[in-house]
Amino acid sequence: MRILVCTNAYPPRFMGGAELVAHEQAKSLVTLGHEVLVFAGGIVGRGPRHSRTDEFYDGLPVVRIETTEEDYSPAYINFLHPAIEDHFRNVLKSFRPDVVHFHNIIGLSVRLPILAKRAGIRTVCTLHDFWGFCQQNTGVRRDGEACDASLPCASCVPRIHDGRGLHVPLRLRRDMVRFCFEHLDHLIAPSRYVAARYAAAELVGDDVHIIPNGVQKLDSQQSDKPSKSRTRIAYIGYFGQHKGVATLLSAMAQVVTDFDIELLLAGEGPEQDNYRKQAEALGILGRVRFLGKVPHEDIASVYSEADIVCLPSVWDENQPVCLMEAMSAGRPVIASRKGGIPEIVEHGRNGFLFKAGDAQELATYLSVLCGDKKLRVEMGNRGRDQVMRQTYEDQARFNLDVYGAPPRTWRIDPRVVVFGSLRFKPSSRDAGMFADQRHRRKIFLPFAWRAESVFCADYAWLILPRWAGLLTSLPFLKSPILLRLHGFRRGRQLRHKGKAL
Repeated sequence: MRILVCTNAYPPRFMGGAELVAHEQAKSLVTLGHEVLVFAGGIVGRGPRHSRTDEFYDGLPVVRIETTEEDYSPAYINFLHPAIEDHFRNVLKSFRPDVVHFHNIIGLSVRLPILAKRAGIRTVCTLHDFWGFCQQNTGVRRDGEACDASLPCASCVPRIHDGRGLHVPLRLRRDMVRFCFEHLDHLIAPSRYVAARYAAAELVGDDVHIIPNGVQKLDSQQSDKPSKSRTRIAYIGYFGQHKGVATLLSAMAQVVTDFDIELLLAGEGPEQDNYRKQAEALGILGRVRFLGKVPHEDIASVYSEADIVCLPSVWDENQPVCLMEAMSAGRPVIASRKGGIPEIVEHGRNGFLFKAGDAQELATYLSVLCGDKKLRVEMGNRGRDQVMRQTYEDQARFNLDVYGAPPRTWRIDPRVVVFGSLRFKPSSRDAGMFADQRHRRKIFLPFAWRAESVFCADYAWLILPRWAGLLTSLPFLKSPILLRLHGFRRGRQLRHKGKAL
């Protein structure tokens, strides 16, 4: 089977949990006898924007599209990039895959599944975070609190720029993503929690496949560290506000006077300087060691040196790779009670769970494990026994079963509505006919925006460029321009869910 793996980032340029899973799955598929090609964003642009580089990484062929920070930023159009779509079309023609397995695609284009489906190729997507309904991908508001959908999305991202000084409606992103999801044959989620969040956002039905992430087996030499007196607590991951490392530092300050402990911080990100300043203000900078970005091939040494692994996230994690790896290495874990974490961490058995942001509760569990080496060993062994039930190769086999299953039938309704034109005014004799067929420049309304009796109206008033020119995903629209609707004559109104817009 020919399998195209598509992800917005890929090692070695970027190594987050989703990227690691995508890579390990690709390697496992090759081991199982399948032909795999990776189509990925570059993150760290090493050439002209959206140029193509063909390379190999860890024995796998990779088509790398050079991207920039703007391509991924929620403040810009990070969900549609026609130049990347052109590269994707060329890869589909040359590689001729049987299946395209998508991972995170924000920063590339949400039209990629649509292009694959139109080419008659099976499409599968693994949901690693909340990119389908959250512009920030994390489900965390700007104030650091978890989003409960009580505030509009504009409270986090007030507007989307097109890069040319114009704005596009926030609704356009959501509607284009919904249209993308209609072209996915199968959806996979590593945790039941993430599947439930997408169902609540009305992007999926109850047909999401729950396939937990695999884990790398660590041999005994990697797992068994030499004896030492100092207890070491490790955090391994991205240095971002949503990861909650500030809570861990505050908890460390409460425990450091009672135990000989050290905090290992492995990773990089925008909050690193703030972590250093906070540690200095708390008087624990001498007990914090910044390891920097650790190559994944060396990450086992960090787990070997650690006694406890902590993940204090304030966002709703899916199924964190660092916790799976820590348990594989036989280390007890302490993590926030968020998202899918309680599905893998059983409180009091293979680790402890605490309320996100509660430094006092975290300090309590740190004290328990720092003061009881026997309990650390027992919890670590239970965790190892649990996660060793599924390797990356096991996960790949489950994915292969999904590839061959009948496509899902759940679809989003209603469809996109198309109407109007720059130069043509619909009249009664044109009832039932798309005016857009008359001219190259066209208008379309995103998902769920309904126009009542538009095609029978004498004409509609249209005004130009408050919104940027974008390509749509409809086969009969080649290069449309999105316009802002001003109003209708004869009292016709544009309506959404029964309410006039």
